Amino acid sequence: MKFEHIQLFMQVVEIGSISQAAKQGYITQQGLSQALKQLESELGIELFHRSNKGMELTDEGRKFYICGQRMMQAYNEFWDDIHEDDENNVFNLYLTNGSYNMLPYLNEAPFMKKNNWYFSYVERPAEELATLLNNHKGIGFFSTHGALDSSIPELLNSEFPIYHLGSAKRFVHVCHVSSPLWQMEPEERIKAQENYKCIMSSSTHDLSWASNSLRRTVCATDLLSKQRLLRDRDTYCILTQNLYRMYFDPREYVIFDEREAKTVLNYYVAFHLSDTEKNRKLEQELVRYLKEILEEDEADTGFIIEQ
Repeated sequence: MKFEHIQLFMQVVEIGSISQAAKQGYITQQGLSQALKQLESELGIELFHRSNKGMELTDEGRKFYICGQRMMQAYNEFWDDIHEDDENNVFNLYLTNGSYNMLPYLNEAPFMKKNNWYFSYVERPAEELATLLNNHKGIGFFSTHGALDSSIPELLNSEFPIYHLGSAKRFVHVCHVSSPLWQMEPEERIKAQENYKCIMSSSTHDLSWASNSLRRTVCATDLLSKQRLLRDRDTYCILTQNLYRMYFDPREYVIFDEREAKTVLNYYVAFHLSDTEKNRKLEQELVRYLKEILEEDEADTGFIIEQ
């Protein structure tokens, strides 16, 4: 059971609208609905009565909501205490919803293991991320896409170091080597894609340029799900070029088309840590590592933002 699915369920109940909860959670409505259905399947209960008039909590759904409140409270109390005393090697890593897709294996990075450092991931909507980082020790990783989330740096304490790590300027169309798409001529693919399912992420960043033309979609909230779905012969995926480079084996998942982004996706990391030798070393090592895996244009990365 994914904690983010429980968070989405809580947001739907508290906001009272799937569309608004999806917007605040940076997930498509289809993706949110699938997350709720998966949660119901794992629990073996129905959380909502669904009708043309909307959604209403079942008796079991109300019980789970109360349980969810307790879980959220316990979880929030836990990460409130992590690293506040600077006596351990666990660091809170605050990420905007969906950004976890970019850094799923960060705890396995060589420099993390070498220094016995570990990240505790906390996913939140953009404005909440800024509030958390302002009030608690930790590190914030976030992206901006056009006007979306562009205010995050302005919401952060002006004393925090904020680094621009790189930009995603190109998106690629990817399919499995067994897909008929890979065997087609470029002219054939354009028409054939209308009959293929496009795998969407929990974020709409990579689909903003074609959101009106994509009709048959499948939502996948993590990289392993994307890779599994791509093994189906009637699917393809649109993702950033650097995400493909980081986590997709080109011998198994191939690029059959690519294009420039209409608006550039920029990546940032901000630090709210005590001024200690250990923390300064972490800041230096993490920025170097993230620049390495995220940058597309070396001349456009790695400068510290003056606030």
